[in-house]
Amino acid sequence: MKVKENKLVNYYSTIRLSEKGQMVLPKEYRDEMRLNAGSPIAALRLGNGLLLLPEMEKFNALCSSIEKSLLKNDLTGDDFLDTLEDTRNELFEEIYPNAAKKRRTRKG
Repeated sequence: MKVKENKLVNYYSTIRLSEKGQMVLPKEYRDEMRLNAGSPIAALRLGNGLLLLPEMEKFNALCSSIEKSLLKNDLTGDDFLDTLEDTRNELFEEIYPNAAKKRRTRKG
């Protein structure tokens, strides 16, 4: 999987459900994740969110890759989790630049 350096989230897209509950993943996602018609996708509910992951084999490979990266960089699980707030704020600023600017003025 091609990953942009220093970017936790590579793409952001809105996907709509059809009347039958079906959705279409953008072609770029399908190509990079090597998903074809009929490819199994795991749906995980995380609180109020939904995480879609290509079949468990690819999910397990992703987990293994993350673990190797943590070990290679001498990072703990807490180190990894500590980046979530900063990453969330970066995404907020990228997706909602005007609201982020307003938020920065209130803080500072």
